[in-house]
Amino acid sequence: MAVDFRGRGMSEWDSDSSHYHPPIYAADVLQLLDELGIEQAVFMGTSLGGLVTMIIATVAPQRIAGALLNDVGPELDFSGIDRIKSYVGKQVLFRDWDDAADRLQQRAGDVYPAYDHAAWVRFAKRACRQTEGGVEFDYDMRIAEPFEAGNTGEIKDAWPYYRALGDRPVLVLRGEHSDLLPGPAADRMAKEILDVEVVTVKGVGHAPDLDEPEAVAAIDRLLERVLKR
Repeated sequence: MAVDFRGRGMSEWDSDSSHYHPPIYAADVLQLLDELGIEQAVFMGTSLGGLVTMIIATVAPQRIAGALLNDVGPELDFSGIDRIKSYVGKQVLFRDWDDAADRLQQRAGDVYPAYDHAAWVRFAKRACRQTEGGVEFDYDMRIAEPFEAGNTGEIKDAWPYYRALGDRPVLVLRGEHSDLLPGPAADRMAKEILDVEVVTVKGVGHAPDLDEPEAVAAIDRLLERVLKR
C-alpha cells in the first residue's frame, strides 16, 4: 500500500496550508491504519515519508514492525533543503510528457545520471498529472508554505526520533551523491541503534528509486529480518 499525503496525488487538498506538516501526516497515517484494521506494518519512507516514520515510531512505536528510511535521517544537509526550496511550490505548465521529461532532466539530471528519456517520462508521470492546459505537478502548491517556514536553518536534535526505531529492524538507504542525508549522519545512524543496516546506493543522489539492485536486495533482507522476529 502506498499513501498519498494530504495535498498530493489522489488525496484531497487541505483548506489550511499549516496542516501540511509531518506531525499531521503521521496522524493521518495512523488514522488510515485504524480504518483499515492494520495493527502493524513495515514502513518504507522516502525523504518526507521517512521523517513521518520516525515521528510514528515516537508516538505509536507498536505500529511499526520494521522500517526503511530512504535517504533521510535525523540530520539533514541544508544544501539539499535549499535545492528543494528552489522548486517546491512553484507551478510549472509543461506542454506534454516529453516536455516534462526534458525539463525535469534539466533540473535533476545529476540525481539520476543513468536515466534515459523513457525513464524521465516515467519520473514525470509519478510527479505530475495531465490537465486541460497540459502537464502539471500533482500537488497543492501551498505545501511550500510550512516547508519554507519550518526550514530556516535552526538545528534541532532529532536523534531521539531515530532512536525510537531502535527495537525493530531498520534499513537506511543513502544515495551515493545525496545532498540531503550527509555521509557522517548515515555513519552515525549505523551505530545509534542495534538492528540496522545502512546501504549506499551507487550512482544516484536524493533519493534512490528503490528499484536499484542493491536497494532491492537490502529491502529483501529487511523483510527477512522482520519475519524472523
